[in-house]
Amino acid sequence: DEINQQRQWCRANLAIEKRYADPTLAKSILSINDQQALSQLEEVLTLIEQKYYTTIDYASLLRSALLQLTAILDHPDIQNLYPIDAEGLNKLKQKITHAQEFLADQKDSRRENIVSTAISISQFDSTSGLQAWPILEMAYAIAQSLDTYSYLLSPSQYQVLQDRLTGFYVGIGVDIIPDKEYSIVFDVIDQSPAKKAGIEPGDFLIQAGGHDLSGLSVEKIGEYLSVKKGETLSLIVRRNQQEFSVKVHSEIIDAPSIRNVQRLG
Repeated sequence: DEINQQRQWCRANLAIEKRYADPTLAKSILSINDQQALSQLEEVLTLIEQKYYTTIDYASLLRSALLQLTAILDHPDIQNLYPIDAEGLNKLKQKITHAQEFLADQKDSRRENIVSTAISISQFDSTSGLQAWPILEMAYAIAQSLDTYSYLLSPSQYQVLQDRLTGFYVGIGVDIIPDKEYSIVFDVIDQSPAKKAGIEPGDFLIQAGGHDLSGLSVEKIGEYLSVKKGETLSLIVRRNQQEFSVKVHSEIIDAPSIRNVQRLG
């Protein structure tokens, strides 16, 4: 049981790390009012009911979402993104703990329980002006609690997806995949700044902009690689056990859907 609880806690922290890999997330959450947040949560639940491939365990989703909320409140970097004081933080934690205790006594849970829990938690402090925050966090957490491949895109992430689908985005032109310690360059787009700087598939990314990339998720590394168009980024790359530094600038990348064509046989 103890190991299982630790695993669930790790998963909750990984989920919020992926979520907050988007540095604009907090700003977008703060721009939404209570009713808009509640509508978004309702829409997420409706889409899950309509589209998800198997029976939904609402109790399990709610437990996971509350655990993610707890992980967020224990994360100082995320706390600093929101205008909440120590008293407000304690009130919110008490609301979440109460919801967890109430859920533990319930044999079953329905969609309405998720909505009512989100509303109850959001009323932690009428003076903070942060009522929409816990509701939206519930929406993101519910989506991420379904399975490894399901998640709710932030407005910024959605725009990046649309840009990539059109084949154009601002970046340096590399695709990366995680490895044991450092992420490895999977592909380099032709005529991109990374290609011109001499970065090759198989290279390991060691540092970006002075940040050590050891053990970081692809999402977090993507945050450090994301600089505005025209800005220069310093990288340390490892190839064949040798490390070297390169400077690349960010520009609009034209990424074709098909990059390598071969004739077999």
